[in-house]
Amino acid sequence: MRTTANLTIRHDTGKINSSPISAMQPIVRFSHGCDYNLKIPVSDDDSDVVKCRWSTRTPNDECGGVCETLSGSFLDEISCVLSYNATRSMGWYAVALQIEDFQKSTDTIPFSSVSLQFLIFVSKSSAPCASRPVLPPNIITDGSVHHIPVNTIFNQSIIARSGDETLR
Repeated sequence: MRTTANLTIRHDTGKINSSPISAMQPIVRFSHGCDYNLKIPVSDDDSDVVKCRWSTRTPNDECGGVCETLSGSFLDEISCVLSYNATRSMGWYAVALQIEDFQKSTDTIPFSSVSLQFLIFVSKSSAPCASRPVLPPNIITDGSVHHIPVNTIFNQSIIARSGDETLR
């Protein structure tokens, strides 16, 4: 794994860059035979443009031996959404990504590049794909990141319903 950061003072903010962060859970569970669009939760305190990309083996071995292990998947680098059709083998898959922040969306050199690794477990399930929980529109949305100030109380009800119409 490799993380890089530019620690020089930025000309646009007059401060050192804050690297992007992710609130990604360490293990994601997928049911075999279902399609998934997994939003990688990312944010940046400088309000920079954040993009995700696959970690690479060369030249810096960013992935630490787990490059390209989720074959058949697609990563939308702009929206940080990983799409996967879980119809291949069941089991554990390691995912290695780089989360990068840019001043503008057209920039090609990031301020920083932060490693993100997590596991996907694909297992057999008797539940239909449509039965996955659905979050109705509210303050907390799937994949969103919320910053809670220190020493404050945060209360939010999260209500999920089954995506399968027969179970409602």
